[in-house]
Amino acid sequence: MEALTQNRLTRNAYRILGLSGDASQDAISQAARKMRLWANARQIPNTNWDLPWLGALERSKSDVEQAVAALADPPTRLRERLLWFCGQPDLFSAGDLQTVRDSLQQSARGAGAQAGGAGGVAGGGGGRVRGRGVGGGGGGG
Repeated sequence: MEALTQNRLTRNAYRILGLSGDASQDAISQAARKMRLWANARQIPNTNWDLPWLGALERSKSDVEQAVAALADPPTRLRERLLWFCGQPDLFSAGDLQTVRDSLQQSARGAGAQAGGAGGVAGGGGGRVRGRGVGGGGGGG
């Protein structure tokens, strides 16, 4: 298994397509179709999942096609999904990493209280990268 590096996040197929890690195959196809409409890849509008605090995101036609191919391959799709964020983009779109961590911890605390102290968000959303906790708090499954 590859080590988790900054590049694994910044070049994640879900990020390139502007999607949450829990996006369906239909959502993946739809996002790719929208991005293919632009004659010049630099004109592709930003998405809520660009997450500027991860660094600049450049999308080329080749990047979009590679992301679609990666997500069409089940083992690669699983790896990309495990290393990307799920839930609502507003939890992750803050200006810097510390603000994102604070937002996620606050969200997790609120969800834990709603779930009777379970400490997580049902359905894989909020405050989590698939498979591991984000921020200074809890681990995951």
